[in-house]
Amino acid sequence: LDLMNVKYIFSNEWVERRQPSNALPGVDLLKSDGPAHLFRRASALERIFLVPASAAEVVATDAEALERVLSPSFEPRNEVIVTGLPSQLQLQAIPQANGETVRMRVISIQRGADAFTAQVETSVPAIAVFSDIHYPGWKARVNGRPAELLLADYAFKAVLVPPGSSVVTFMYDPASFKVGLVTSLAALSILILLTTIEVRRRRALQPDPLKSQAATERRPRRRRQKH
Repeated sequence: LDLMNVKYIFSNEWVERRQPSNALPGVDLLKSDGPAHLFRRASALERIFLVPASAAEVVATDAEALERVLSPSFEPRNEVIVTGLPSQLQLQAIPQANGETVRMRVISIQRGADAFTAQVETSVPAIAVFSDIHYPGWKARVNGRPAELLLADYAFKAVLVPPGSSVVTFMYDPASFKVGLVTSLAALSILILLTTIEVRRRRALQPDPLKSQAATERRPRRRRQKH
């Protein structure tokens, strides 16, 4: 629930009065209305959060990532599981913090029609994790430049962020949409062309009323004979 940014729970059961074995830690009651109760989870992570890149663990398969994420020892605030060997060399080149004080913060998050933009600051290389499902068509930019989109914590999007102040953007820009748009425009152009040709053909087959009238006026009239 923390990784999925679940901050609120709406339930008809009083969570705080449940048995300790079923209790949810860090849950506060906000409002009650009869049998319905609204709770807030203080431990929920933000929609976009930062983890030191030196704490990244790279695994080769989704199965390994799922096993690590479901492990009781996994702490998403302090570590991140990245799936995919192409990212391994990039992450292994990052030096360890060596006990230095790490400062990281997300200053702001803005949501657009098809993009999320966050302004972040970090004293060390970090990984910005976006708690949204990793899906084909999503792309990432850091400070306006294209960046490799990582698969983090089994199912979520992430990107590597350099030290300092950065603007991180996750945008949905699928190639299938562009191909469909080009195909639709091409089909529309062909339709317009065929319609224009057909209209001109029909006009060519229809007699010109002005020419027909002129021909009639030039035609000699027959004289009626008297009997």
